[in-house]
Formats: sequence, C-alpha cells, structure tokens
Amino acid sequence: WEVDTGKERPPLKGHRKGVYAIAFAPDGKTLASAGWDETVRLWEVTTVRLWDVASGKELRRCKGRPDYFMRVAFTPDGKTLAATGGRGWIQLFDTRTGEPRRVSAEPPDGLRRVRFLPDSKRLISAGGETIASGDGVSVRLWEAATGKELRPLVIGTARVSGLALSPDGKVAAVGAWEGEGDNAQSKVSLYRVATGKELLRITVPFSPLAFTPDGKTLIAAPWKEGIRLYQASTGKEIRRLKSGRTRFDYLAVSPDGTMLAAGGEERWGGEGPSWDPTVWLWDLASGKELRRLRFPHRLPKTSLHALAFSPDSRLLATVSEGWSGRTWLCMVQLWDATTGKELRRLEEENDRLYTVVFSPDGRTLATGGKSLRLWEVVTGKERRQLRGHDGPITLVDFSPDGRLLVSSSQDRTALVWDLTAGTRGVPAAQLSDAQLQRYWDALAGDDAAKAYQAVRVLAATPGQAVALLRERLRPVPSADSVRLARLIRNLDSGRFSVREQAAKELEQLGDVALVALRKAAQGSPALETRRRLERLIERATGWTPERLQAWRALEVLEAIDTPEARTVLQALARGAAEARLTREARASLDRLVRQAAPNEQKRKD
Repeated sequence: WEVDTGKERPPLKGHRKGVYAIAFAPDGKTLASAGWDETVRLWEVTTVRLWDVASGKELRRCKGRPDYFMRVAFTPDGKTLAATGGRGWIQLFDTRTGEPRRVSAEPPDGLRRVRFLPDSKRLISAGGETIASGDGVSVRLWEAATGKELRPLVIGTARVSGLALSPDGKVAAVGAWEGEGDNAQSKVSLYRVATGKELLRITVPFSPLAFTPDGKTLIAAPWKEGIRLYQASTGKEIRRLKSGRTRFDYLAVSPDGTMLAAGGEERWGGEGPSWDPTVWLWDLASGKELRRLRFPHRLPKTSLHALAFSPDSRLLATVSEGWSGRTWLCMVQLWDATTGKELRRLEEENDRLYTVVFSPDGRTLATGGKSLRLWEVVTGKERRQLRGHDGPITLVDFSPDGRLLVSSSQDRTALVWDLTAGTRGVPAAQLSDAQLQRYWDALAGDDAAKAYQAVRVLAATPGQAVALLRERLRPVPSADSVRLARLIRNLDSGRFSVREQAAKELEQLGDVALVALRKAAQGSPALETRRRLERLIERATGWTPERLQAWRALEVLEAIDTPEARTVLQALARGAAEARLTREARASLDRLVRQAAPNEQKRKD
C-alpha cells in the first residue's frame, strides 16, 4: 500500500498457502517474506523470498535449512537477513545471493531427549523429530554435574526420531530420518557409547525404541506395522507382534523383563478416522497378548502421551489427554500391570503433559509438560513443582541413584536438578526437639508437599534423624498362627460380640494377617463373613497415617545411607515377612547395595 494515498499496489504473488512474516530492507527497495508453500508428509514447508518493491518481481529465494519460518529481519546495512521459526534456531542469509551466511556460534539442538547413563554422572542427548543440528551433531554426551559437553557421539545430517539406551549404558540405539520430503528414509543405528562407532544399522520406518533389561533385544514399533523384535548384536529380526490397524507411539519394557507395554491408537470402526488410545501388554517370552488397557474418559481428541513401568514392574503409569470443549484435560493414571486394574488417578490438570517416569525407588513420579512436577505414588498427591524451563518439557529422567533429575525442553535447554540439595529453612545448628516432633508428625500427614519437605529436612540432618527413627520405628512382630486362625474362625461366630472383637483384633494386626485373610476369602464363607474379610483386606492394604509415616521414614533412611541408617533398615528388615514395612526395608537395602556395587568395583579396579 502507498502510505500517502492509501492506494493498493499489485500484490506480490508467489507463496501458495499463506504468508507469516514480512520486513522491509532499510532502503525500502526490497521486501522479505516468509510463507507456507506446500505440505510434505503432514509437515508445512515454508520459504523466505526477496522481492523488488518497485516492480513486484521476486528477486531470489533464501536457501537455508527447512524450518517453519515465522519472523524475518534485516540488519541495518541491509546485507543480511535473519529468519527464525518453530525449530528454535536463527538462520542468516546474504541478501545479494540468498545463500546462508556462517554463524559464529549456534546452540546445539540435541536436547529434546536426554537420558542418564548408569553411572549417574553422564548424560546422553538427542534432537527432536524435526530438528537437525547446525553443526551436524545429532547425539552428544554431557557431564551431569557441570553441564560441560564431553564429546559428540553421532555426527551426521539426519534428524533424530528416537533414542534408547541399553541397560548397561554401552550401546545407544538412534532412530533417524535422512533426506527431505518423499525422498526421506528412516533407519535405526546402534552405536558404541564409549567410541561413537556404529555397530549395525537396521532399515525400519519411524519408530519408538526400547531395549530389554538384558540388553540382548531391541524393540521397535514401525508406523502401523505392529512391533518388531531384533537381536541387538546382529540386527536380525526375531519376532513380530501384531494387533490390527494400530499405530504404536510409545514403548516400555518392565524392569523384570517379562512384559512389554505398547501405547497407541486403536481403530474401532465406523466412518472416518476414529481412534481410541489403548495400551497393549504382551508377555515377552511367548509373544502372547496379555491384556489391553482402555481409557475410561471419552473426551474428543483423546490421545496418549507417555507410559512407564515402576521399578518393581508392578505398576504402569500412563499420561493421556482429551479436549473438553474449553481446555485440554490431562490425566495420569496408575494401573496394576498384572491385572490391568486402574489403581489411582493423579489429579486432573488443565495443563499439557508429555512425559512420565518413576524414581528408582518407586516412591516418586515425575511428569513434564508445561510444568515439571513430582508426585507421591502411594497417595497420588503432588510433592513439589520445579520451575526453570521457558518451554514445554519433552522428557524427564532420574539418575540411577535417584539423586538427580534431568528435564529437556523445547526451549533448547536441559536442566539437571539436585534432589538432595539443602532445603530452605534447614538450620545450620541442630534441630530442636519441637522441630523434630513437627517433622515426624508431618511424615504421617495428608499434605504430601509438607511430608516431602520433612523427608528432605530430616535427610539433611542425618545424625538426629537416624536417632529419631531408631527410637520411633520398630520391626513388625510375626503373628501367632494359632491366634490368627482362631480370630478368622471367630468372624463366623454365632455371637455378634465375638465377631466384632475378632474383627477389631485382626484390624490391629494389619498386613501381617493379610495372607491368612485372603486365603479365607478364597473359600466359601457366609455372606456377612465375606464382607468382613473384604473390609479387613481393604484396610490391611490401605495407607493409614501410621503406615504412611513409616513408609516416608524409610525414604529418609535410604537417602541418608550411612552405616547407622543401614543398621536401622537392617533391624526393620528382620520383621515379619508378611509386613509391608519389612518388605520395603529389604527393598531399600537392596537398592543401596546395587548402587554401591559399581563404586566398589571401580575402587577395586
């Protein structure tokens, strides 16, 4: 348009589907535009063009890496044009030729996927599905404590679409796209982490990736082609698992190696693209489908975003979302992996969620989306929010020792969080008796955030905490089998007072009586007796304040990990085998032994 007269000049025709940004050169003679020209494999392809303002003719196109260009700007001398878009980088062009100018420093793009190596000291990162690194590096190694880049692992022009790390951390499987548009090709390469050497290459369509816990099998889920299992040492395909017209987007292998979970969208029929998010569970040894988990909410545009097994393989966490008509409703659900029963839902959030992971001790669940949150698994309540990213969080991962957490984001950064850092308000001197009592009471409270604060404060004062917990915690005594059998028989007594007294004493025994109660319920008791048994089983498996307090206290002792703390854990582990406290204390000791093993071996070497 002419400013003085308001007269419209002839339009500059060239972009086919839309123009996102324009900018005049300082002399007003040249106009730059960024616009959408075509769609290739569902991706928008945009270009940057330079026009002669007087004649309306296109002068040239800028030849850069593909991006969703949304902003353009000239330098004051008009010799350079800057353009940026959805992929996070800035490209510079010579306005006389349209050729790209060299950039002195460009941030790496390989931070969309970041995982800890088994030593908890190093990280491996890979780029996103549509991001190609400016310097040709696709996968990198970093030092977790300092954020220093150790070295590039994979060098090339491919765009990384998947990353999986073998359990021993020695091999990285990298899925990548090479080429553009219809000429793009997908592959999976296995690299030795120590040297960056490519061990083998598998031609397979775009796919999520996962290793089995023994590292011998690589699992891939090609687009709408079922699931394929490969021998990791040779790349030979050894099995296929199919499930109709299904697109699998997420894979998880149970830590015990028995189950494979695959999340995707199942076509259920009708006209048009009608899909339901579903999780399939397979037995890995036989390849037999065990069950399917279908989501109870039927909101429009429902989709699955992530899934993860708990360290003991008993739980499966899923993240899904649906459109309510006004906002996105996200839901984290915990399932019993053995039965497929939904156990718990974490609070629904009007927030996008993209990733989920269990802590190594199974007590905490971390979720990432617009925010990074820590949740208490047994209560489903939020423990804490961690703030620092400027963009959506794409992946979170705990270090194997559980002391660090890494989160990667679309803001092109990865942040490493020290979960053991000192807590604000922890005094330098010793805690008073009143403070100790307050934190002990908080461990039994309904406020998960305050309880988590108490765990961290007590862990930061190990001497006093161990003395307190040694005094307050006692091993669970074994139940007298004769008395236990008598009490269960009395549940069926003809006298109401006897039945009531038996139920009261069994409830006091708690989970020590659980095995006997379940055995009695499997028989053919009278209706009233069955109802009493079911109520007692429910209470024995529930989380009373006292059980929650003891469970959180174990977390404190495990975090302290001194000889004195281990002595308390060992005493608790000698309690009744049926008791949850006994099992959890043993599990804590086992984790501490496993964490110490690599350091001890390194010391010997």
